[in-house]
Amino acid sequence: MSDTLSKYADTLNALDQMQQSPAYAVRKPILAAAERIIVDLETELTACQAELARAHIALCSLTPGGSEYANDPDACVAYVRKVREDQHDTIIVAKRELARERERLAEFRDTVLNQRGALAENGMTNDQVNDVLDEFDAALKQEAK
Repeated sequence: MSDTLSKYADTLNALDQMQQSPAYAVRKPILAAAERIIVDLETELTACQAELARAHIALCSLTPGGSEYANDPDACVAYVRKVREDQHDTIIVAKRELARERERLAEFRDTVLNQRGALAENGMTNDQVNDVLDEFDAALKQEAK
């Protein structure tokens, strides 16, 4: 134990001698500036770690609960990417189907328009045909929005 105390005392003496040297006096402002930079970097690192933790929680909240996603950001990203791609594909298919249905509706409207004479022969008045055509026009305008 006395050997350890002796080494400790020697270290303190060497530190005291270093602090008394002219070279230390010159370097002291540089060391102080470096210490401030280190403190600032540690503060920034702490803020970055907190932001990373919030981002991790947000990412994991986008996935269904389950152990396969626990603490695995790559699995979470893959899941979210797949869901978004599937949603995009579904929207594309729905838009195509909607466009086809709009075309069918427009064709049916044109058929009614072209059959005006036959409809009149069956007792439908011009005003009634126009009312039907107006309904088609309204439906086509509504779909286009």
